[in-house]
Amino acid sequence: NDPTKPEFIKTRKNFDLKSFGIGFTMGASGGMVGIGGGVIAVPLLTGVLKFTQHQAHGTSLAAVSSTAFVGASTYYLYGDGAV
Repeated sequence: NDPTKPEFIKTRKNFDLKSFGIGFTMGASGGMVGIGGGVIAVPLLTGVLKFTQHQAHGTSLAAVSSTAFVGASTYYLYGDGAV
């Protein structure tokens, strides 16, 4: 796993592109249909990127938690809801 070898760089770029695609799919489906990103993320992370179930759920939870924190903070700062 030498990061200077061409096969590592090619694999890393492929992983990055797949990760971007999964993130885009999560955001687009969540925005257009209103479903949670985890519904899309966990199957794609396990199927496409070969994450374990624990890794996929942890990654999904991190993404959802950060989004929820920003949303709740915004509502609180504008006085639109009790947090």
